[in-house]
Order: sequence, then C-alpha cells, then structure tokens
Amino acid sequence: MLMRSRLYVPGIQPKMLAAGGVYGADIVVLDLEDSVPADRKDEARDLVSESIRSMDFGRSAVFIRVNSDRETAELDMRVLTPACAGILFPKCESVDQIRFIDTVFDRMEGEMGIDNGHFKIIPIIESALGLSKAGEIALSEDRIVAITLGVEDLSSDLGMIGPDETALLFAKSTIVAAARAAGIEPLDSVFSRVDDADGLIEACRYSKSLGFSGRGAIHPNQVETIHNAFAPDEREVERARLIVEAAEAAEAKGIGAVKVDGAMVDPPVVKRAQRTIEAASAPGSVLDLRKVEADDTGEGEE
Repeated sequence: MLMRSRLYVPGIQPKMLAAGGVYGADIVVLDLEDSVPADRKDEARDLVSESIRSMDFGRSAVFIRVNSDRETAELDMRVLTPACAGILFPKCESVDQIRFIDTVFDRMEGEMGIDNGHFKIIPIIESALGLSKAGEIALSEDRIVAITLGVEDLSSDLGMIGPDETALLFAKSTIVAAARAAGIEPLDSVFSRVDDADGLIEACRYSKSLGFSGRGAIHPNQVETIHNAFAPDEREVERARLIVEAAEAAEAKGIGAVKVDGAMVDPPVVKRAQRTIEAASAPGSVLDLRKVEADDTGEGEE
C-alpha cells in the first residue's frame, strides 16, 4: 500500500465525502474526530457509513480517523466495512490502546467473515507521553502499518510556541526511527498553510530527507504536490532496480550476500529498493509516465 499522501475529509461534509476518491490520494481519511463537533458525531457516522457503501474511492485506500476515547472509538470503528483498510487512532499514548483496538477488530472480522488482520491501524502521536512510547507502540501489533504525528497538539504539549518544521526535528526523527525499527511506514503530519504551495514543496522535501514516506493533506490541491515531492527520481529508480535485480539473481543462485557498486546489500536495503520501484510505478509517477508515453508512441508494440 502506497502512503505518500493521505487526504483528510471531514465526516460531516457530504459534498466533500462524495468527492473524496476523485483526487487520487493514496489514502483517503474520513474524519470523525477533530473536524466533527461533539454534538454531531452520530450524524457524521451515518454520513461516513453511507459514503463508504455508495461512493467509489478509486484506487485510494479508505481509512477512518476515529475518536480516542474507547466508547466513541468503538462506535466509530463499527462504521467500517470490508472495503475499508482500517483506522487512524489519534492521541495514542500506550500499547493498551492498540490492544483494545485489536480486540475490537478481531471481533468485527469474525462477524464479517473476513480474514483476521484485514483492518489496519495507523497510530497518531500527539503528546510528550505518546512520543516517549512511540517505539513500543510501533512494535506492538502486526496490524500497525504506519505511524504519524499530530504537530499542533504535540507542539502544544511540548510547550512550543509557533514551531516551524525544524523545531520538531527531534519529534519527527523519533517517529521515523520508531517506524523503521518496526518495519512500518513513517508518515509526516499535515501542512496547514493551504495557499503556500512553495512552502509545501519545501516541507515535503524536508520530510523526505528525514526518512518519511509521505505527508498528510488537508486540501485536494496538496495531493499532487505531495506525490511529486515524495516520488523517487530516475537515478533513485535505476539504483533500486540494480539492487532488486542483483538480490533476485543471488537468490536464484543460492547466494546469501550480494554487492551493488561495491557495497554489500542486506534485506532492509532490498526492501527499501522494492518500495522505491513501487512508488515510481504508481499512477502519475516516473515509470507510469514512461509507460504512458510508450503507449502513446506505439513503442513496445509487436
């Protein structure tokens, strides 16, 4: 599953819910938390439920951002259908919270008759306590496919005043390290200045330099910029191909170790190369555009 972009859609806005799958985000997050007033949660759940059952989200994986208190979270989770990928869980601060979600999902999957482990979890770290537990949380459950952070709440809890991208370097690096140690994807927070396209580009470049795999979007216009920023360039793609081809050749020969350009390549490097090729092959990316151009010119036809 590609996770370069995740587009947040307020669960209380029917028109926005109807258009959620149009913009090509890797993940569409139907939000039942911050964008929904406390007295409209039931209404939002009904709207999101109807959207999931009636709307075409295209290639976008559908996640729901639930509320953090257990009673409301379970009500929110009940909106999911087998067509959904899972949830984003906000204000995550403990492994116990993840275990609670896993228990509910076990029961739901049994009731729906779908494979155990079908529903995935993306914890959102939004407090100093959550940040201190990020490594434990990331490693706690196989359902967890990524981990991210909520910059506004986290910076407030850390006592920061108007922090910029670099002020949160420690927090962001902690999230990246926790994710990579667990073999999951580190995802950066949203960029709130919707009209600042240049700022978004720079923020995404900074995220990528830290090791993040993607970034959140609060407006559809941000999706393409995020994809372009996190897309591997041709040099990265070519090296990734060399690594994967060398690893496959070594495996075919029963050789455990392999070198590329004089450097030893181990399984994590191969896995990263495979992710690079996957990202480059996504719609609108480097390899996909080459394929489209070849199809348009008739190249490759017999």
